[in-house]
Amino acid sequence: MDDFYEVEQKSQPQRSNLLTVLCILSLIGGGFSVLSNFFVVSLWDQIPEIMATNPFADKFGLTEIMEKTFSSGMKPLYITMLFLNIFSIVGVSMIWKLKELGLHFYIAAQVCLLIAPMIWIKPFSFPFLDIIITGIFIWLYATEMKRIKKQNLMVDNESDDVSNE
Repeated sequence: MDDFYEVEQKSQPQRSNLLTVLCILSLIGGGFSVLSNFFVVSLWDQIPEIMATNPFADKFGLTEIMEKTFSSGMKPLYITMLFLNIFSIVGVSMIWKLKELGLHFYIAAQVCLLIAPMIWIKPFSFPFLDIIITGIFIWLYATEMKRIKKQNLMVDNESDDVSNE
């Protein structure tokens, strides 16, 4: 009876500390991105007016940037980024629950988040740092999910051995 309980207890996959930290960082970053994109989309017409009241706007060239951004039809970019970040958060929440499908959601969303600005921003400067950080996160997530999958296979084999005895 004790052996059965131990095998049953081991069969629950365990989230590593690294995977926990990755998920928390991704949820924080994705959450802030969702909030900022939501506010930009919601306040699209008011943001240039708000920035015009900033006394430092002219000094730092913010007025020109705001006029260029908010008059160039880039609202679809921010809407797209909003939904892709939500999609990414859904993937991370699935990874938190140790569901492999979440990794695919996360990777798809992150790759699209890297590509989406290329469609709307001309000329587009290549985001080397974003690609490196995204690549590191994807690699770490994939490595951890592979480890968990391997751990589950080992536990399944052990439980088969115990049940055969």
